[in-house]
Amino acid sequence: MQQRFINSYLKIYKLIKVHPLQYLSNLELIQLLKQRDKNVFNYLYDTYAPSLYGVILKLVKNNELADEILEKVFIEIWNTCTTFDCTKQSLFICMYSITYKMAKAELTNTTHTEVSAVDLVA
Repeated sequence: MQQRFINSYLKIYKLIKVHPLQYLSNLELIQLLKQRDKNVFNYLYDTYAPSLYGVILKLVKNNELADEILEKVFIEIWNTCTTFDCTKQSLFICMYSITYKMAKAELTNTTHTEVSAVDLVA
């Protein structure tokens, strides 16, 4: 029933350019995401990817690396959405936390790789 509701609103969305999923609560979005609803995943990507990309880019200062990390972030979101607890924080904060941690980890790995390469040359 809920899937039919979403599908009919997605058709309307194409006409009026207001996404129907924006009216769902964090809990409803997570519930649908846990059910592996690809429409919700696409909505989250379309809505939050630009902001999360900006966070990553500020940390890594490399467009290609930021693109790779953003892709990994959304894979991680898809894989770990069952553990999200939005009673304590918003969905965006959950996504932001994953993004920040993955970007910092990648930055640390990249820094160690660069140092190791320099050590080998010296």
